[in-house]
Formats: sequence, C-alpha cells, structure tokens
Amino acid sequence: MKFLPFFVLTWVILNVTSTIWPFELAPSFYRWAYALPAHEVWQVLIQIWSGGAVDRLYQALPILFTWEIVFLPLCVVALNHRCAVAEREHKAIEEERRQLILKAEKGKVDEMPERSGSEGAPSPVDEKVHRFEADVQRDAYSPSVPPPV
Repeated sequence: MKFLPFFVLTWVILNVTSTIWPFELAPSFYRWAYALPAHEVWQVLIQIWSGGAVDRLYQALPILFTWEIVFLPLCVVALNHRCAVAEREHKAIEEERRQLILKAEKGKVDEMPERSGSEGAPSPVDEKVHRFEADVQRDAYSPSVPPPV
C-alpha cells in the first residue's frame, strides 16, 4: 500500500496528458492513450458541448464500458480481501489483549490475599476478560457501542 500514491499520481498524469491536445496532431506513438478513460470522457463532453458536431461516441462509449466491466468486479474482490484482512487483524489483536488480561489476572491471583465471603463475586479482571471475549465474537465492523436496551 505504500506505493499506491506513486501509481495514482502516474495514473492521473497520464489521463490528464491524454486530454491536452488532439491525437491527430500528436505523433502516432501517443495514440495508445485512446484507451485511457479520461480521453474518452473528454470526447463525450466535446460531443455534448458541440451539440453533436463531433461524433466520437462510437469510439468513446465502448472503451468506457470496457473500463467499467473490467474494474467493477476487481473493486469488489479487492474490497472483500481488505475486509477479510481487517477482520483477521482485529481478531488477532483481541486475542492478544485477552491473553494479556489472563496473564495479569494470574499474576494478581498469586499476589492477592484470600478474601472472605466474596468467593462467588467475579473480579473486575474477570469482567474485562468476559467483555473481550464478547468483543471477539462480535463482527469486526459492527458498532463498538452497544445499542440502548
């Protein structure tokens, strides 16, 4: 993810430069930019603004629809992957917290003197462990504040 800004900046520069001057005046090397979506959006806007005088929709619309058809499923797959990774990380962090609390409870039990008459009452650390276990079972993207009852 740390290289994403470089790719996005390159993508933006390529798309903007494809709309600066007509390809008919550029050397044939630059004609590969016909496939970029910004140039095709520019062609559609020229069609609209000129009232239909420059008809390039036969070329622009198939290219734009191809971009849509190819990259929409890729976006869905990427989003599902990101959600799965975030959920795994969330569960790992919660398990680590739970283990730390259990270790702290074990250390406190060894150091604490015996209490008389309160053996049935749970300790505050037990309540924290129970809350963390409930959070781990909860979905990663559900609200962190429980709804009012």
